[in-house]
Amino acid sequence: MRIGELAALAGVSTHTIRHYHRIGLLPEPARESNGYRAYGVRDAVRLVRVRHLVGLGWRLDDVADTLAFDEGRDLREILDELRADLARHERRIADQRRRVEALLARDDYLMLPGAMADALSAHEHGPGIILL
Repeated sequence: MRIGELAALAGVSTHTIRHYHRIGLLPEPARESNGYRAYGVRDAVRLVRVRHLVGLGWRLDDVADTLAFDEGRDLREILDELRADLARHERRIADQRRRVEALLARDDYLMLPGAMADALSAHEHGPGIILL
């Protein structure tokens, strides 16, 4: 497949693919006789994995390290690890949400320092904040 087809399949731009080539995240594929890049299934799988990890907020350096570590490993094992990581993140977010709700349920949360009290008070009337 050509770069445009790969980009559409993975949901990224051709510019993104070329950038990933420049920084070494995706290997340069072989070229056809007409000079076009020829991508295969392995390239598509790698690009989709990069896209998902970046979508989870991973830095490109971390993605590169992970992909290097994953070379030769079974895709199911990698996805199981990713699922476990997501479950850990979900538990951490749920815990943070419980802490915020506990603060909001207390009458004395307004005794917090000004900016924090204002932010928590605004949570009752608009977008919330995340306390890490």
